[in-house]
Amino acid sequence: MGKIKILYVSHSSHISGAEMSLLALLKYLDKGLFEPFVILPSEGLLKAKIECLGIKTFICPLERWVREPKNVGIKGTDINSRVQNIVNIIDAIKPDIVHTNTSVILEAALAAKDRGLSHVWHLQEHLMGHEGLATLLPIPDVYKIMGWLSTKIVTVSETIQKEVSGFVNAEKLMTIHSGVDPENLAIPASSSLRETLRIPSDTTLAVSIGALVKEKGHDALLEAASIIKKNHGNIKFLLVGPGSAEATENLHKKISALGLDDTVYYLGFRQDIQFILRNADFLVHPSTTEGLSIVILEALAAGKAIIATDCGGITEEIGTDGECGYIVPVNNPENLGKKILLLAEDKSKIDQMGKRSAERFKKMFGADICARRFAALYKDIANRKDTSLPSANEKQLLDIFMSSYQGINEATWQAERCRSCLQRILKSKTWKLTVPLRKLYDVVKRRK
Repeated sequence: MGKIKILYVSHSSHISGAEMSLLALLKYLDKGLFEPFVILPSEGLLKAKIECLGIKTFICPLERWVREPKNVGIKGTDINSRVQNIVNIIDAIKPDIVHTNTSVILEAALAAKDRGLSHVWHLQEHLMGHEGLATLLPIPDVYKIMGWLSTKIVTVSETIQKEVSGFVNAEKLMTIHSGVDPENLAIPASSSLRETLRIPSDTTLAVSIGALVKEKGHDALLEAASIIKKNHGNIKFLLVGPGSAEATENLHKKISALGLDDTVYYLGFRQDIQFILRNADFLVHPSTTEGLSIVILEALAAGKAIIATDCGGITEEIGTDGECGYIVPVNNPENLGKKILLLAEDKSKIDQMGKRSAERFKKMFGADICARRFAALYKDIANRKDTSLPSANEKQLLDIFMSSYQGINEATWQAERCRSCLQRILKSKTWKLTVPLRKLYDVVKRRK
């Protein structure tokens, strides 16, 4: 048996949590056993980094079926052409397995089903209760469709697996915690961050890392910083992460409104995260939702104490409250502020928690550990050889599904077409999602 070919599909060409997870997996996957290829939606930093690993990439237009709420009603491009582009790549390279790297894109799963290939869907985010994501279909139906289109659904945390488990057969589900590349953990040669920002060495420096989006909890952190400033003048905060021009302006306005201009520093997007972490005393991670946080993994690797909210897979990362840091309720500035003060006033506790963080990382979250678990999964799937080209009836159902999906996507403009497509599905006796799609049909009727 030759190398197992894996076709990975990424929703983005930028560098964020899910993309970093993919990059680490690609780097540590055994190239003696596997031959990876990657589809990306555009040029970008991720493409350049993947190609530096000697891995072939392809550019294909993709469109999210899980979107930002403000974009739910956008009129999309034709899903048939997007899927066909991936089918063409599949026909050219003949992969054994297709791996979709996040829940927010659909095309690769449909292309794999069209060609009778095994498909792994890698879920890196919660959909239920996620303020920054919205689905075109009801979330239970999204998960049922994922189950229909996948050989295996891999979640990055047990909490995501639990969320999906009510809608997908248990034998299709497993959890593999993401890993961080150890080579990213070396500190870049640079002058001290404190010197650059003119922060005295005896001042406690807390850092929060994440994009300027609502679900990262920056508002709660700024409120906590305001509370702290009234009681303690020797703590400074660094905010690190990309943000739109609007988000950046709003952040600066709130910092000024709370009188925090001399307390909170926003550094924007940075690639030297380990340098920043190692120069800070501890990480504060106030998210409202997380699948598994790569930033927290990086903080563990840097041997840092962590204060984080009790959401998603965070407790799976840092363990019990008081082990590697403190766990606080979501959107609770008062509690968050108390824990920051508690940690800032006890340097020995910062050191103790930091040591436990480093130990926990080595034991559980190296990129090599994640890559070995995926390798075992891929080998198991490849050895089964239980896939085949879809029957004529299955092919017809795929076509109906894509037509109906396109109609749903364009419902604001083509409600009549959407209803017609859904009716075709409802009349299909072999379609397993009739009940949930009937509910969709009722929703569309009410829109008219």
